[in-house]
Amino acid sequence: NPRRAAFNRMADTWDDMPFPEGLPERLNRIAAAGRPQPNAAILDIGAGTGGLTPYLMAHQPGIVLSVDLSTAMLNKLQGKVQPDAPIAPTCADALHLPYSDASMDVVYCHSVFPHFTDTDQALGEIARVLKSDGWLVISLLTGRNRVNAIHAHHTETTLQPDHMPSAAQLSVSLTNSGWKIIESEDTEALFLLTAPNVQ
Repeated sequence: NPRRAAFNRMADTWDDMPFPEGLPERLNRIAAAGRPQPNAAILDIGAGTGGLTPYLMAHQPGIVLSVDLSTAMLNKLQGKVQPDAPIAPTCADALHLPYSDASMDVVYCHSVFPHFTDTDQALGEIARVLKSDGWLVISLLTGRNRVNAIHAHHTETTLQPDHMPSAAQLSVSLTNSGWKIIESEDTEALFLLTAPNVQ
């Protein structure tokens, strides 16, 4: 898988990248957007090296299932967490989630949505594993225009076509698939979209 290989190559330097100001506040807001309750089953797709993980853990979930294509990224995440923490790093593809139907309370797609090779299939898988009252959160730490520009000129050529649609475009696609958009922000500082599973 060329995407897995690309992210494996980037894992060692991923946490050295410059991040925007106000990072903790943004990550806190993203984590809270999914309305996670204590003991919730949380699926974090594209968990990477665990940037969102401590902010999810602050909500006292029953389990955080940290999914990523890259084993090297997940190894970095594993090295940051306590051995007894309720976190389960899993190497898997969002297009084929290894979880039962209606098993998740919240699904986060943080800084990963542009990398889905088939967004319809990924959203279908997310809808399948979410409980009927579960929440989907799609987010980026900065504006999508900046993210798209970074991808377009990326040294990993496999990632150059990876494009984040506008919140308006994505909202239409989600609504047509039966999702109900509750929150939508698409600014130069943040991309955040939340939707309950009402399908």
